[in-house]
Amino acid sequence: MRVMLDTNVLISGMVFQGLERRLLESILKNDHVLVLCEQTETEAEMVLLRKFSISERFLKNFLQLFRIERLPVLPEVFQNVSRLQRRPRAGPGAGLC
Repeated sequence: MRVMLDTNVLISGMVFQGLERRLLESILKNDHVLVLCEQTETEAEMVLLRKFSISERFLKNFLQLFRIERLPVLPEVFQNVSRLQRRPRAGPGAGLC
């Protein structure tokens, strides 16, 4: 079976005990194929370093445990995504007046 995970599920499974971890363990145990796109790996590297001080090397070593199918990100898709911007977070009480 091929299983595609988003970045949040991948990171949660690596860092925390819980359903996401059990999902990753099941993928390993049952020899399923983990399907990842380049964007997911890149985003995971950035989040792991920024939020958990976990190096890119750790992610690479972790992913070597799995059978992986890597999907490229198509340039036109990446261009559309890169135009999206996050709204700045409002401080406490913003919008109450």
